[in-house]
Amino acid sequence: MTIRVMLSLFLVTSGSEILKVSMSKKRAEAVYTFISDFLQQHGYAPNLPEIAKGCSLSEGNVEEGLNWLQESLFAKQSGHAASG
Repeated sequence: MTIRVMLSLFLVTSGSEILKVSMSKKRAEAVYTFISDFLQQHGYAPNLPEIAKGCSLSEGNVEEGLNWLQESLFAKQSGHAASG
């Protein structure tokens, strides 16, 4: 499933909710990219403070990005999202 398809699931909400989803998506993309790169370089997953520092985000924003990724993965696995 593409990020575009996942976002389309959320675009039925109000403007403020769209902005929140957009920010969550950006954080999630940054977190995902950092974790992928870190795994490739080090062979193990980074901890929360390492992700926060590497993404220039607070630990709370990292957790938000991780939650967004987890919810997106759950939606994909449970068939709640269209395949893209």
